[in-house]
Amino acid sequence: MIKRFSLIIIGIVFALPLLRAGEIHNILTGSVTPEELRACIVTHQQWVPYPAYADRVAWEELMGDAREMYIKKGEAYLDYSWQYVKTSSYLAFEKTGDRMIMQRPYEANIDAVGYLLRAELAEGKGRFIPDLLDGTMCLCEMTTWALSAHLVSHSSTHRAVPDNEEPIVALRQSKVAEMLSWVWYYFHDEFDKISPVFAKRLRKELQQRMLDPFMARNDFWWMGFKEDKKRVLNNWTIYCAFNSMMCYMLLEEDADKLSDAVYKAMRCADHLLNVSPADGACEEGPGYWKMNGGTVVNFMSALNLATGGKVNLLHHPYVKSLAEFYIHCCVGDQWMVNFSDASARYDRASWPLIFRMGADVGSPLMMSAGAEGVRRAGKVDFESDIKPRSQSIFQELEILRRKNEILYFDRTEPRPSFVWYHSSQLCFMTNGQGMVLAAKGSHNGESHNHNDVGSGILYINETPILVDAGVGVYTRKTFGDERYSLWNNQSQYHNLPSINGFMQMNGKRYAATSTKVDSRRLLFSADIASAYPENAKVRSWVRTWQLKRDRLVVQDKFLLSDAVEYNKVHFLTWGCPQVNRDGEILISADGETAKLTYDARQFTPSIEEIPLMDEILSRVWEGRLYRITLKARQKQVSGCYHFEILNLAI
Repeated sequence: MIKRFSLIIIGIVFALPLLRAGEIHNILTGSVTPEELRACIVTHQQWVPYPAYADRVAWEELMGDAREMYIKKGEAYLDYSWQYVKTSSYLAFEKTGDRMIMQRPYEANIDAVGYLLRAELAEGKGRFIPDLLDGTMCLCEMTTWALSAHLVSHSSTHRAVPDNEEPIVALRQSKVAEMLSWVWYYFHDEFDKISPVFAKRLRKELQQRMLDPFMARNDFWWMGFKEDKKRVLNNWTIYCAFNSMMCYMLLEEDADKLSDAVYKAMRCADHLLNVSPADGACEEGPGYWKMNGGTVVNFMSALNLATGGKVNLLHHPYVKSLAEFYIHCCVGDQWMVNFSDASARYDRASWPLIFRMGADVGSPLMMSAGAEGVRRAGKVDFESDIKPRSQSIFQELEILRRKNEILYFDRTEPRPSFVWYHSSQLCFMTNGQGMVLAAKGSHNGESHNHNDVGSGILYINETPILVDAGVGVYTRKTFGDERYSLWNNQSQYHNLPSINGFMQMNGKRYAATSTKVDSRRLLFSADIASAYPENAKVRSWVRTWQLKRDRLVVQDKFLLSDAVEYNKVHFLTWGCPQVNRDGEILISADGETAKLTYDARQFTPSIEEIPLMDEILSRVWEGRLYRITLKARQKQVSGCYHFEILNLAI
């Protein structure tokens, strides 16, 4: 079955500016002094480009066809039973490592508030305000807005115990504060009509839980003011900085306090960008792009508004490269290249979001892809983008402001056939015959790292053939000392060899060397020997991935100091593999069939079914994955292994 192939081959190399690590330096605070920022800061929420709550004509125009969807979603939460988060549910993280027992009821409440907020903005009749007020006060009554897992890592006691005397600015906490700041901005007058107690209480909670600790403390690791050898800056930094800045933009009336807070948020953002890959890739994987590179775009957009257009870095080449990374990871409407902690499947690509961010940063590539996706859907599908627990109201309203542009954009910008991120050593390529390959070098000390140096992912006609299992439900093990006891983080469950009986190790020093690409030959190669421990006794192991017209060629050329165990080469697949005959394994998935060939004189094959008990992994891969292991028949100190995956549809 041949499906529409979404990556259009045009025979060119996509080239980012040739920046090296360390060349991205203070692009925010280097563009404006604190005094200059203070002179141009827009006060009293005059920056807000959206209608007043009472302007129903303007809201109907802004929301358009999405209005009924917002109302319908909100109606599902009328008379909602607000859930109590038990103390024992917080403590479960300490006792069993289960964080979801606390998160599920809490996040259900967050979603309810978010949907009710959107529905009332859409309808404007006051019908949703009683429930919205209930939800707002429910959140205000909580001791903390932080998750149990985040309390352990960010509180002074390192306990999962909520403590109202130690407010912390953390990931989910900052998102809830940002959402409630919009509730206060739009509905404090409506709450006052019921009783002046409610808006006053909400404003006080936001001051104590968000505004004050953000400015009073510099010791939160994500801020980047103090070195933390145990953590590298990641999506936390820009996500918390954006939410903190947005809260100040919506709540603070004093111009000096507002400009000081915005400048501090800019400093935090610079700390992240200064140490991020200079090529614009998201080393945490595309699953974190919305919270990392995508949030950088949101930050720049909000800063542009907050300064009346005086501080506008949206068209900075680096910001553009951060934005465009996501589109190169998308394969069709439901799959993506999912290195690091990312899921391979998503319900629908966020095409309106892609268009809006493309318009902001001046990327015809993103605008074209976003508009094409919207045309395929037949509407501007906002529904796939809504998840109040993580979606910024600001981001959603900015998409709505662009909806007419999306509908009338008719420019087609072909996607490149070869994309190389030099700092991150990520490579994306397509042969124009339905085959898409992503391969990576880099190191095993990345944020949200999997031990996967030299691994690759293959799609044929938008169907996963060679896969990365991706990320499962987060538990205490996910970010602790036991992270690599999780099978899906280990190299032996990626498309990689086990050498002399050893898997790859985690840490920045376990890295690829001599990484090379050839855009004309559609080739990626790297020596992955250094990703393995000394006991593997490997001097060099050059892994090569090359796309040809009808096949993928995988080659391992190696030299060991000693051969003590039989080498094994692993391939992880979604489709059920079957040995066809000696040297051939058929892989069938979702109507596509590929053929893996190997030298039967060199290898003995085995196939392992991996039942997926994890809720997320099971949903993505429909209950199971398969691992093909090709075990070498001989112990060799040197040699060359050759494998091919043929596209049988050609």
